[in-house]
Amino acid sequence: MIDDTKTYAPTVEGIQEDVFIRSDQTNTLMKGACWPGNVFIPDFFTNRTQMWWTRWIQNFRQKNLTFDGLWIDMNEPALFDTNELIPWNSLETGSNHTLKCTQNSFDDPPYRTKAVFRFDQNANRSARLSDHTLCMSVRQGELNKYRHYDVHNLYGWSETRATWNALRSTIEKRSLILSRSTFVGSGQWSSHWFGDNSATWHEMKRSLISMVEFNWFGIPLNGADICGFNEIPTEEMCIRWIQLGAFYPFSRIHSSNKQFEQDPASWSQPAVSIMISVLRIRYNLLPYYYTLF
Repeated sequence: MIDDTKTYAPTVEGIQEDVFIRSDQTNTLMKGACWPGNVFIPDFFTNRTQMWWTRWIQNFRQKNLTFDGLWIDMNEPALFDTNELIPWNSLETGSNHTLKCTQNSFDDPPYRTKAVFRFDQNANRSARLSDHTLCMSVRQGELNKYRHYDVHNLYGWSETRATWNALRSTIEKRSLILSRSTFVGSGQWSSHWFGDNSATWHEMKRSLISMVEFNWFGIPLNGADICGFNEIPTEEMCIRWIQLGAFYPFSRIHSSNKQFEQDPASWSQPAVSIMISVLRIRYNLLPYYYTLF
């Protein structure tokens, strides 16, 4: 939620209702950096956050956009350059602020997992467990009964549950939620895509493995970014990936900002004809898919 404590009503009300995660050291709002600049992080493990989230989703649909579903992203939660001096997008946002976590046994445990030391080279220092996310020592939930260290992998799960509850009371019919961060069983509320992949044959192959795995995790409505999120695909590879992706449960072309256009109309006429033929099969299957999810 953007750091505008004066004019942005969801933030103003969220502060009044104490829905944002606070520092365990100073009790001040935990403020990080993300796409819009400085942001606060809602604590979806509290009932008051659920009520606040529902109220503003209803408000947005009534006054701004009559949506049928919601896409929730960056909800690992992901923050830019935690523990660094400035965020990489400081020129765009005009803010040099980053979240900086204190030295403690949660952010700097006595063992170092692969998720940490693999980033040592990128950080030009010993990477920390809180890099690119929240401080692990902060507390969440009713009466602050959880450490973020213990529920980090459940953050996306908790936001997905809160969003599903909000949509049920807002739309009152079946809708769609797409979440980047999920956990075992999240499929009862949400679909999932596999995150930022690359335009390579290897990534296309890996998507088949991911589809099977996420069915095991209880999230059957899933799929990869067809033709790759990063890098430039060849026409041949994009043809083959669309032929495969037309049968993903969740089928979508999705690429990075300022990336090469990948939609079917961007390719040669022979390629377009091939893509149209398989996408027609996809459309014929949609009534069946609607009975599954």
